Amino acid sequence: MQRAVVHDPPGRRAVLRFVLALGWLSLLGCAATGRPPAPGEPPRTRHARVAALVETFLDSLNTLDLERLLRLFAPGCTAFLPLPEEPLRLEGAEAVRHAFAEFFNQVRSAGAGPRYMNLKAEEVRIQEAGRTVVVTFQLKGPHVISRRTLVLTEVRGELRILHLHGSNIRLEPAAPADSPPAGR
Repeated sequence: MQRAVVHDPPGRRAVLRFVLALGWLSLLGCAATGRPPAPGEPPRTRHARVAALVETFLDSLNTLDLERLLRLFAPGCTAFLPLPEEPLRLEGAEAVRHAFAEFFNQVRSAGAGPRYMNLKAEEVRIQEAGRTVVVTFQLKGPHVISRRTLVLTEVRGELRILHLHGSNIRLEPAAPADSPPAGR
């Protein structure tokens, strides 16, 4: 009995390996982002969407654009703001709206705009865990370091801020070299 010999056209195995590798990369991308990419969207595009949200967040603060800022927040959001008027956790979009509206009024009354502040994120770190993304960054000024954490989630296919945590560290001016140490 003779065995049938199947002729494999040249390059067919290479094409098959390429298609299989592409499939595995696609599956790995889905696992890394916690959701399948949208049709035509490369798996790593989510990172770019996160960076764009952070940029919009800061630009909204710099220009005191309350409505644009609030569109970034998820329903049921929470926040800790580094404001003495708001020492406790804010619960929900209305509480966040009220706090930012008061803050924006204070900033507006203190200076000229429309670019009232010049906040620039430094040391941005994006960490993905399934459908949740945690973004941390710093804002440095001459007398304060502001630390921010945004916890993002997907709402109807869009990234939104579920929680904002802000804290400030005041930097003490350096004492002159000839002054006695504090506390003596």
